[in-house]
Amino acid sequence: MKWPFVGVTVGCLVLAACGGTSRTPVAATARPTAAAPSTPSVSAPAPSSTASATEGSAAPSPESSETSTDDPSSPAVSDDFPATYRVSQVTAFAHYQGNPAWAPAERSRVANAVWHFDRDGTFAFTTSNVRTDLFPLHGTYQVNGTTLSFSAHGAAANAGGSAHAELVGTMDLSADPRTVQFKLITGAGYGAVVDDQRFASATTAAYGGTVAVATG
Repeated sequence: MKWPFVGVTVGCLVLAACGGTSRTPVAATARPTAAAPSTPSVSAPAPSSTASATEGSAAPSPESSETSTDDPSSPAVSDDFPATYRVSQVTAFAHYQGNPAWAPAERSRVANAVWHFDRDGTFAFTTSNVRTDLFPLHGTYQVNGTTLSFSAHGAAANAGGSAHAELVGTMDLSADPRTVQFKLITGAGYGAVVDDQRFASATTAAYGGTVAVATG
């Protein structure tokens, strides 16, 4: 009894939608409705044109990256690099953190600092009287106008403990001689077990300064 009732109901709905009152237009109206799937084939070219437009808009992005590589401020196109800079004069020294008794040795490290800048935006830093398993430090730099900014870090560990170092600073490319301001932070941790008791200690030092540098 339910199936005939459903069929009559669907037929009435179709007639109401088409605005007709006789049964004859029902079949005629049902056939155009079945032809509706042909509509997507007509609009099918639209997605392909949209995809090509999207690809066309995405294409300029590699060109923009190539343009940024040619930026005169980029270290990759600077004629100054590769180059090695050594401290020629310490104009200012600062001890920021750690045992004040370490200051003379720290000042000596500032005076013997050496930077080697490569053309690809990387550099290495080293100085005197430092751990050879920790130095040289390796990092990156970037040039903005006449200011070169750099940062580097390193870490080392052995059976007795671990150590780390961080370096940040800037170089004034317009100064003659060129001037570097930098800060070096070093730290070390030590641990041991004696008579089933664990002992640990840690030290941190921070120092830096302003120096004039020369190539060579």
